Amino acid sequence: MGIKTAGKLLYYRLKKKLFAMRYHKRWRQGLSYSSWATLAKRHNLPPFEQCFATLHNNNLCGQIWSDELFKTSIPARWHDKQAVYQQADAVADGRISILGFDRLQLPEGPIPWHEDVTHAVKSPVGWQRDFYQHISILSQEENVCAHILRQAQDERLFSVRPDGEPAGHSLSFAKVRMEGAERDRTHDIKVPWELSRSQHLFVLGLGYHYAIQDRDHVRMERYAATFTRHCTDWLDNNPFLQGVNWTNPMEVAIRAINWTWAFYFFKAAPEITPALWERFITALYDHAIYLEHHWEISDKPNNHYLANVIGYLYLCNFFAPLIKRFKWLQRQTLSQLCIAWKDQMLHDGTSYEGSSAYHSLVTEMVLHGILIDRYTYRKLPDTLTTLFKRMHEVTGHLAYAPDALLHIGDNDSGTIVTGLAYTPTQAPQLQTYQHFGLTIMRQPDWLLTFRHPAYKPEQPTGHFHQDALSFTLSAHGMPLFIDPGTYLYTSHAAARNYLRSVGSHNTFFISSAQGLEMPSDLFQLPQQPQAWHATITHNDGQVTIQDHHAGYGPPGLCAWRRMVISTQENIIRCTDWWEIMDGYSGDDALGSTWVLSLAPGLDALQENDTTWLLKRESRPLATITTSVAYSIKPSFAAPAYGAQLPTTLLTATAGIDTMPMEFAIQLL
Repeated sequence: MGIKTAGKLLYYRLKKKLFAMRYHKRWRQGLSYSSWATLAKRHNLPPFEQCFATLHNNNLCGQIWSDELFKTSIPARWHDKQAVYQQADAVADGRISILGFDRLQLPEGPIPWHEDVTHAVKSPVGWQRDFYQHISILSQEENVCAHILRQAQDERLFSVRPDGEPAGHSLSFAKVRMEGAERDRTHDIKVPWELSRSQHLFVLGLGYHYAIQDRDHVRMERYAATFTRHCTDWLDNNPFLQGVNWTNPMEVAIRAINWTWAFYFFKAAPEITPALWERFITALYDHAIYLEHHWEISDKPNNHYLANVIGYLYLCNFFAPLIKRFKWLQRQTLSQLCIAWKDQMLHDGTSYEGSSAYHSLVTEMVLHGILIDRYTYRKLPDTLTTLFKRMHEVTGHLAYAPDALLHIGDNDSGTIVTGLAYTPTQAPQLQTYQHFGLTIMRQPDWLLTFRHPAYKPEQPTGHFHQDALSFTLSAHGMPLFIDPGTYLYTSHAAARNYLRSVGSHNTFFISSAQGLEMPSDLFQLPQQPQAWHATITHNDGQVTIQDHHAGYGPPGLCAWRRMVISTQENIIRCTDWWEIMDGYSGDDALGSTWVLSLAPGLDALQENDTTWLLKRESRPLATITTSVAYSIKPSFAAPAYGAQLPTTLLTATAGIDTMPMEFAIQLL
C-alpha cells in the first residue's frame, strides 16, 4: 500500500482510538452527548430562536428537490402524491419497509431501534446498552461455529460444497433452507441499522410537503405527530455513542442525510416544539463530530467512505450559517469527495466493487455530491457531471424493466435517500464495460449479460461473486437466468457463501478444484488479477462473445466459454471447454459441473433427456437443449436483502474428456 497510505491509515486509526478513549469516560458519566447550552457556549451562538431562524433559511434541500437533474434521476413514484401519501400513511400506522423483509409493524410503545425484529429471539442486550466500541458484529467463524453447534444438536450437518449440495447429508440445500434456515441464522445487525437510517422520516416529510400543497391538515398533523414520536423516541434511546446505531460510520452518515431532509420538510410545522428541535439539532452536531473521527478510510476505499463524505457534506452545509469552521470544512470535504470518486470509479464509468447494486448506490452518492456542490461552492470539476451521466447510463443498460436492475454481485438493497430511477435503454445494442468485466446484449424482447474475468489488485473484493464466465438473461421484462443475490451477510454465513459461490451462478467449474473454498472473512473473496482477453464480434445479426479464465481449476486447466447469439432467431448457443496448459496433472478422474440458476417463479419441465421447457405460470418462455443430461435441484434466490424465494438449479456433471459441452437457449 506504500508508506504514505500506511501513514494515513495509522493516523486515522489513532485519531479514532483517542476519540473513543476520551469519550468512553464521558459516556460512563452520562456526558457524552451535546446539549444546546454546551453547543451555544462552545461556539458563542446567539439564542436558539435566532439560530433556528438562520437554519430555517437554509434552502439546500429545497434547491436540490427542485433541480431538474435530481427530478429526472429519482424514481417517478416520489413525484406521485398519491403514492407518497400511501407510503407516509403506512409509516404513520407503524408499517415500515426494511430491506427485503417487506413492511414491519412497529409496536405502539417504544420503538425497537436496537432489535432485529425479523428474528424470533430477542437481540443481544448490549446492542442497546453498551458503548459503541464494545459492540462487535459476529465474524464468519463465530457464525459458522454457532450454526454447526445448533445443527449438530439436531443431528444435521449443513456445510455447503461448491456444487451447492450440503456435505454429509442427503437433504438438499433448499430443503434445509425451507425447514431450518430461519432458525439457523443469527441476529442481523443490518435490521436495526436500516430502521435507524430514518429513511421513513424522509417519506413522512415528503408526505407533509405534499399535504401542505393540498391543504390536507389531517395528514399534516398526523405526519408531524409521527415525526415527533419517532425523533423523541430515538433521541431518548440512542444517547451519543451508546448502542448498535453508533457502531458504523456509514449508518451515521446516511441517518444524518435523512434527518437533514426531514428538517427541511418539517421545519415550519407548528406542531413540533422548539425543545424537540434543540435536541434534534444538537444530535445532528454530534453526528458531525462522530464522522470527523471515524472516516472509513482504507488502502482500498469503498462506498462506505463515500457515504461518510456525503453525510458530512450535508452536515457542513447545515451548520455553516452558524459555525464558521464548517464553511472551511465543507470546501475541504468537497476536495476529498472528488479524490474518492476518482479512486473508486473505473475508466468505463462503473464502480470498482464488482456489483451492479453498489454501482447504483455510488451513483446516487455522486448525484448528491454534484448537487451539493452546485448550490454551494462549485468546487467540483464539470467532468463529474459527465461522469454521473455515464454512471446513470450503466444502470439503464442493466435495467431489464422500469426500476428493475439486474443483479451482478452483492445486493444489500441500500439507498441514500430516494434511490435512482432505472430506465431501460430502448435501442437494441451491444455494450461492453471492459474495466468492470461485463458485456450487455439488448434486443427488443430480451437482455443478456456476460461476465468477464476482469480484476485488478487495487479493487476491493468484498462484494464480488464467483461469477467468471457467468451470464444472466431476461425476456419480456422477466428474469430467466439470474445471479441469485445476497440474502444475508453476517447473520447466516453458510447461506451468504452459498449464494456468492460458483455453484450458484450460470457457469461451470472443476468440482474438486482448489480455490473454490470460501475465505473466513465474509467481506473478502480472492480474485486472480486478469487482463482483458475477451473476443467480441458482431456480424450479420450474429454476436460472438468468447473469454477464458484459470481461476476455478487445478493447475494446468483453463476454462473457456463461447456464446454465439443470433439476434434474428433469438437463439443463444454456448460452448464450454477446458484447455490443457503447462503443469496439467493428467488426472482423468476430474469432472466438470455446470449450473443454470433459474429465476423464482419459473417452472422447468423436462421434455426428454436433453431438452427443457421454461414456463412462468402457463406462458412458455424458452427451451434449453443440452449435449449432456441435466438434473433439477431446489435452491433459493434473494431478490432483495433478507428476502428468500424458492427456485431451482439445473446442474450437470461430466468428465473433462467429454468436452466441449454445448447448450442452446431458444427464446419463445
